[in-house]
Amino acid sequence: MLRTVLRAIFWTAVTAAFVPAGFSAAPDGAFARETRELIIATDALDNSRGLTRQAGQQTREFCNEQSEACAVGQQLASFSSLVMGVVSDRAQNWAEDQRAQAPLAPAALPQDAPAQSLDALLADVTRETSDLR
Repeated sequence: MLRTVLRAIFWTAVTAAFVPAGFSAAPDGAFARETRELIIATDALDNSRGLTRQAGQQTREFCNEQSEACAVGQQLASFSSLVMGVVSDRAQNWAEDQRAQAPLAPAALPQDAPAQSLDALLADVTRETSDLR
């Protein structure tokens, strides 16, 4: 431990020896901005941890008083995760089927085609999805 501290002091002194006299970072420079952002992010993280602890404590207190409501909530959460898994599987299967039925052919698109506006692209997508129904 002492060796590490001595090494840190030594290298700090070596670095300080090569810094010009009167050197300081600009108050509106990149170092100052990054330091402010780091301080803000650290404060936000501390606040978030504090709020998480408070929410956990309030949840525990509520579940101690209303155990039936918490049991129902847990069952609903597990059911919704099961439903989301099924929906995700079906969506992936549908996407795979769509890719298998109509593979994209990039060579078929003209290279000098003019860029379409967002409205034209949305109209094409809407028309194609209504044809699928």
